[in-house]
Amino acid sequence: MDELRLIGEADRGALEALLAPDPGKNIYLLGVLDEFGLGGAGRAHAFYGSPATGALRAVLLVTQTGLWVPEAADPRDVRAFGAGLRTLPLLTSVGDRSLVDELWIARTGGRRPRLARIQRLLQLTAEEMGPWVTPQLRLAREEELPALVEASAQMQLEDLGVDPRSIDEEGHARRCLERIRQSRTWLVADGGQILFKADVGATSRHGAQIEGVFTARSCRRQGVATKALGQLSRTLLSSLPRLTLHVDERNEAALGLYRKLGFAQHREFRLLLAE
Repeated sequence: MDELRLIGEADRGALEALLAPDPGKNIYLLGVLDEFGLGGAGRAHAFYGSPATGALRAVLLVTQTGLWVPEAADPRDVRAFGAGLRTLPLLTSVGDRSLVDELWIARTGGRRPRLARIQRLLQLTAEEMGPWVTPQLRLAREEELPALVEASAQMQLEDLGVDPRSIDEEGHARRCLERIRQSRTWLVADGGQILFKADVGATSRHGAQIEGVFTARSCRRQGVATKALGQLSRTLLSSLPRLTLHVDERNEAALGLYRKLGFAQHREFRLLLAE
């Protein structure tokens, strides 16, 4: 089995060489690298590489929240992470379907996860962007935190069947506030009601990932999300080469919306949640 190494500055070039050939697939990893750096042991995140010497064949991002995100050209190359990082908690894994499956088997022996979903990774560039816009889309404000906490929780409950407030209410509110303060949350509101919201996740010179998309039930199938997400895409693509997002393959309404806006399928992803 290949030995692993904690990736440091001396490995940055090798890491970028592994990730950059497919920036759409690796937009999250590239965003973490550009925005927050390599991290390291005892920090909020760390990158691990395999093998221990020579050019990187595989990389794994591990966060303090138990998120594992792998990347490799050959799924077999991620097995070393599952077998070699058993002291680190694995609560969630997301990424290329074949890589996540290999990682999960190596770590758990194939134990059944609490939740397993196939997701479509969709990508949009300025050339494919649709014409939809709205002047109502704007950045969220701190005084709107309670409404955003509720909207974000409803989105996760619908998507994953779990209300994050039942697991860590303070942590969920804190993450919502951090996104507001970092100018990552965009919304359309009517008085105190959130009609639409979306978050801009990992961002780098290669592009950005859109996440946390939610439309109030009373506003669905009325064009609110089409105009708002179209406007957000236009705003972001004025300075970035691409946008990506994940969507559950069973969510036909969301898939229809994203395809209407010009998003095209780029990869098949897997989302796994541990027990």
